[in-house]
Amino acid sequence: CVFPSINEPFGIVSLEAMACLPAGEIIISNPIPRSIENIKEGELVLGLDGNFHKVTKTFCRNFDGELISIIPYNFNQQVKFTPEHPILVIRPMFCKGRQKCRPTCKNTKCKRLFYRKYTPQWVQAKDVKVDDFVVIPIPKVLKDVDKIFIHNFLDIIVKDDKCFTISKNQWNKKFRSCCKPINDEIKITPEFLKLCGYYIAEGDREGGKGIGFSFGPHEDEYVIEVKNIIEKTFHLTPSVHIQKNGVRKVVVYSVILSKLFEKWFGKCAKEKRIPDWIMYLPNEKIIHLIEGMINGDGYIETDRGKYRVIRYATISKTLALQLFFLFLRLGIIPEFKVRKNRGFKTDRLVNELYEIKVRLNKKKQYGLICNGYAWLPIRKIEKIKFKGMVYNLEVEEVNSYACPFIVHNCERPVVVGAKNVNGLKEQVIPSGENRTGVHVNGEDPLDIAWGIKVILENLNEAKKWGKNGRKRVEEKFKIEYTAKRTLEIYESLLRK
Repeated sequence: CVFPSINEPFGIVSLEAMACLPAGEIIISNPIPRSIENIKEGELVLGLDGNFHKVTKTFCRNFDGELISIIPYNFNQQVKFTPEHPILVIRPMFCKGRQKCRPTCKNTKCKRLFYRKYTPQWVQAKDVKVDDFVVIPIPKVLKDVDKIFIHNFLDIIVKDDKCFTISKNQWNKKFRSCCKPINDEIKITPEFLKLCGYYIAEGDREGGKGIGFSFGPHEDEYVIEVKNIIEKTFHLTPSVHIQKNGVRKVVVYSVILSKLFEKWFGKCAKEKRIPDWIMYLPNEKIIHLIEGMINGDGYIETDRGKYRVIRYATISKTLALQLFFLFLRLGIIPEFKVRKNRGFKTDRLVNELYEIKVRLNKKKQYGLICNGYAWLPIRKIEKIKFKGMVYNLEVEEVNSYACPFIVHNCERPVVVGAKNVNGLKEQVIPSGENRTGVHVNGEDPLDIAWGIKVILENLNEAKKWGKNGRKRVEEKFKIEYTAKRTLEIYESLLRK
């Protein structure tokens, strides 16, 4: 499809000190997605260009007002912003019958081709409209791995290519334990990746003594498959236990495997995740992981007798987001849903249940994938009253991050109309070493165009002005500084 490069600048974005996200909003970071309040300086987040970039600074402040909640199709969870936060959107044009013009349109006779004129643009959250497309970057990072070594992940003793756990005596001296060793090298085969998928869906640590897989009475074929893969990969003999309720439990006792799988996939169901070395494998290998996951915790059904549907459910939000992005990489836009998971015997809320749903042969699709980006139309916009901490990030090079769709970190020079406007003239410095932008006559279109042209012709300098603007906001316009200055003024007046 024809689509302008998304790496090009999309106009000038004002530096807004008030642009932030509230606690709890998930940022797509490396190695796993995390809440914005938990992102630290030096960590990597997914940027506008589909690559991961370093966070150079984090910000937080108190906010009391209305947040803008945006819910796109296919990602049925609200993402909240302060009203001034810039979001990358695509404004659609409509054909007859309010049909959005898009590159995937099947009307071959249409000659309008409005989509060729689409240009991504930064729009403040308060100005975003229903039917606008938000843009999700599909990660470009791919790292093929044919084999891995256990000693790169665990503190163990390796001798003759065998792994031994470490024990200590009363003098704190390390020595290898008498537990049965396993091979240090693991080949990344389709069978092993499928085993990882089974573990993500049905596995547990067996109290730190090994790894176990639980299957239903009707899943004997999976029991046999997992048993054979363990024997082939680790040269260990698993046992199969049939419990009273008919559940089949495949167990292999190995402290090393217990520690290894806990490090890779998490300690419990709510912490389940996919490790980064698996996330960035090529698509032809990833499908084996997904197959194991769906066999374990998913199912395929026919929806209303029309569509074949794949469903996968988990109480781990991290895992659900990772699976969402893996499907995007495979060229499929899944549905991300959240529903309340209540107890079996009581109506007490246990956990939120996250569901990934893929309609395989549905003709009408809300979103589309184009040039390495997923476009999702906005389904709903709400205003929500909020009082609490909000957060923002400063990201190296691309000045943007994904949450999961692309938003700006707001470090940009300002073109400001300063004629007959109180306050703005003093806030934006138009010259000198601390310059933050350009003063123009806001009533004169030619003067505004001149100001924008100054910045576009001096992009390297403009980046510096944006950093100066961020620094100035931090020093002069934070609530702590404002409160201190106000108090000093009152005290000086009282002394008079």
